[in-house]
Order: sequence, then structure tokens, then C-alpha cells
Amino acid sequence: EEYCSSEYVTGMYVDEDYLLVVTSRYTYQYYKGDVEGDDEMFRTMEPFFGSNETVVYVYDKSADFEIQDTYKFEGYMSGTRKIGENLFIITNNYFNTEDDTLLPQYDINGDIREGEYSDVTYIKDTNPYNFTSIYGINLNTQDVDVENILGSSSYTLYVSNNNIYTIDYRYYATPFFTSIMADDAIEPQEQT
Repeated sequence: EEYCSSEYVTGMYVDEDYLLVVTSRYTYQYYKGDVEGDDEMFRTMEPFFGSNETVVYVYDKSADFEIQDTYKFEGYMSGTRKIGENLFIITNNYFNTEDDTLLPQYDINGDIREGEYSDVTYIKDTNPYNFTSIYGINLNTQDVDVENILGSSSYTLYVSNNNIYTIDYRYYATPFFTSIMADDAIEPQEQT
């Protein structure tokens, strides 16, 4: 069992007080050894399990750019915005029903937290396989507000000073056997 990770910078913000560095980190674990099966490919492959997180490093400019805070958020990053003293992180996280907790977790300087189930919003008529999480960080107080939205994934954002708009792309296709048996097969459809 081995662990590997890769991390790359996806954005930076600078204001009078802080330098903020936003990164995407992917960590995976894999096992060496054989997998049961007759096929050579299955006997020699190395199964792995991975996780994605978005990390924010807050550097204090008045203290020679020392790291003041580190925030880690589960999921793929959709985008970030900084408005005044607030930084917003939007992530997408496919939930795993085998985990003890379904809600995405986040970490503030090593202190792991998660939102409340009572605060989850479900988007009607969506396929609920993903959490789109909106985190609002107050850089002066370290307070984090969380909104978890259960539905499909949202990877396109529009942000104003007062609102965050996410765009959800859905792809509908006819099941394979139904389409080959029908005289007029229905074409796959996309919806935004």
C-alpha cells in the first residue's frame, strides 16, 4: 500500500493584508499484487482509490509572508472568488455511501469539520449523486459558512457581489437495449 499525491496552484489573490494561494490536490492509494481473475490484465493491474481536495494557504503579508491559516476542502474545485475580506470556494464531491459520513468534510488548521444535514439543499428534478459545496471564509475571523447542495455537479460559475449562480449540465440517453429494439431510436439529449 502506497500513497502518492500531486498538488498544483489553481489561483492566487493578493490584498493589503494577505496572499492567498489556492491549490488542487489529488491523493491516491494503490495496492500491489494480483487480483483474482483469469484475464492477465485483471491479475496484474494495481487498483487504486483517490481523493481530491482544494487547499487554501493564507500568508500574512505583515509577518514576512508566514502561513497564517490552511484550509482544506473535499472535492474537485469548481471555482473561487474573493469579495472584500471573504473568500468563496466552490467544490463538487461525489459522495460514497460506504463512508460513515456523506457530507463533505473540511479542515481548518488541522481541525476537521463538516456541515449539518439539516442545512443540505436538494435541487428538485436532479440526479442526487453529488454535493456542490459553497464555502465562505471570513479571512479576518477564520469563520467558515457552508452550503451543501445535493444534486448533479456544477462546474460553471457566475458570481456577483450578492449571488452565486451555478450551471448544471445533464446528459440523457436511451438505455442501450431499448434503443436498438425500437424502430425510431431516441437520440441522446443534453440539458442545461
